[in-house]
Amino acid sequence: EYRLLFADRVHKHFFNNGALTPAGAAGTFNRWVDFLRVPLVAESARWGDAQRAGNPYTVSNNWQTEVNFQNNTYLPGRTATVLNQLIAQALYPNLEAPVFNQHGGDVLAGFDLEMTAPVGEIYYTLDGSDPRVGGVVGETTTYLGQGAPATAFVPVDASLGDTWQQVGFNDSTWLSGVTGIAYETNPGNYIPLNGLDVIGANTVNATVYVRVPFTIPNQAALDEIGVLTLNMKYDDGFVAYFNGVRVASENDPAILDWEAGARVGHPDASAVDFVPFPIDQAGIDALHVGTNMLAIHLLNNGRGSSDILAMPQLVAATSEAGQFSPSAQLYPAPIDLTNPVQPQRAVERPDSGAVPRRDCPRRCGQPGYQRAPLPSGERRQRRGIRGVDEHRKQSHRSARG
Repeated sequence: EYRLLFADRVHKHFFNNGALTPAGAAGTFNRWVDFLRVPLVAESARWGDAQRAGNPYTVSNNWQTEVNFQNNTYLPGRTATVLNQLIAQALYPNLEAPVFNQHGGDVLAGFDLEMTAPVGEIYYTLDGSDPRVGGVVGETTTYLGQGAPATAFVPVDASLGDTWQQVGFNDSTWLSGVTGIAYETNPGNYIPLNGLDVIGANTVNATVYVRVPFTIPNQAALDEIGVLTLNMKYDDGFVAYFNGVRVASENDPAILDWEAGARVGHPDASAVDFVPFPIDQAGIDALHVGTNMLAIHLLNNGRGSSDILAMPQLVAATSEAGQFSPSAQLYPAPIDLTNPVQPQRAVERPDSGAVPRRDCPRRCGQPGYQRAPLPSGERRQRRGIRGVDEHRKQSHRSARG
């Protein structure tokens, strides 16, 4: 539910002239550029030659070059880059939101409000309520806990490729023990957690490969997994896979190979606390009845580090799918904004895309990334549209996307 609310906020700011669209971000950036330009002339006169005697940094040359880079190269593509990062972390759905035929502004009475989406069905309300009522998380099952059987290996070349991530890989020659996987060269926090010592990695490699099998007993148990969370105690980073499918990561580098290390460290005091990593639907779909493999590419922050740790915990929960609100309607055709309806939620600020009540008290609601209740055995994604509000005594209408 939190992720749906978060995705709504992302959509608000990343689309429709929002604050984090290329134009919106550039506008904010250039307001600061204009504000700072004159003061920086004095700053460069005082300090411009501190690091470059005889060839001082100046506003008109060096600073303006960076401003041009931001405006012409960095900012135009940054919105798409961050959106893809959010999608990769399951913080934004890989699903396009519905759009209105007019986003914001005043329209004449009788305006036909149209909603379109590439796939799925659109539901909307006319009373300002959310078309979707949130789901409920139920009973939990722990599939992995501390002390689960595990194997580990310190690679010395790239010969294994990705084969070690699969269930059928032969790891009989690997180190064996139980979770957690760790070493500690000095007395420290990880000694009580160490069930599989990988001290051989110290000074040899910043990477350790870890395999932790777990079992889903039957199809009923698999079908009941509505929410799945990988909790990790880790030092300093990792990439996790279910049966070869990447499902979670933290502090992993841009190039992940057999000798990769973590981008940054994870302090020992924090590493002993579980950090939750929710698994998206693709990760759940990678599971099957019987033995599954959690493969962890464990990453230290540099070869020769004094310690390392991986302690996974895998917890599943049942969930009741979200339901439609009683006032939700399936969108079949353009809506004639003629008949008044009572507004049920506050008008948002003008800069959010809404129309302020004092200027135009009629509005159309914000598209939301909502999932409707799914028929048994299906996983069709549906979209919700937040409601259309009108004021009874006005002759004009306003549409909001």
